Amino acid sequence: MDIGECSLYGYYASKQEVLTAILSQQAEMMDAWLARINDLKDPQSFVDLADLLMERILTTSTYNRVVIAEAWSDDEVLQVFVLTRWQPILERLQAFLSEKSATGIFRPIDPRLGARMIMTTFISMILPFLRGMEPLPSPAERQAL
Repeated sequence: MDIGECSLYGYYASKQEVLTAILSQQAEMMDAWLARINDLKDPQSFVDLADLLMERILTTSTYNRVVIAEAWSDDEVLQVFVLTRWQPILERLQAFLSEKSATGIFRPIDPRLGARMIMTTFISMILPFLRGMEPLPSPAERQAL
């Protein structure tokens, strides 16, 4: 996407507003994903939903790169825009893992540790693609991950 700085700031008054817009869009997507997590019946449906999420994140990689770069160098962006957004996601994942473990769908696991492991694994899988170091994976390659 090729947008000039003047054009961008015609719509947004500051860099913070740009980040807020990007993260709001991402938050809506994540909220829609999280709303469906309790409907998952088996491990494959979890994999399918993770694949959908990965596809959505990778197709908006330019925006995600901006957020990562800003969060890396600006503690306020990291705290306000990234970490506060990920905490509810971790909590929902913990609840999901607790429920699925209790019903025997997933093997028993510490839900807090499991949620962190899932998030870390997911981020580590998409980071090379977000950085542009590797071409975007095909749907079959995403399923294999």
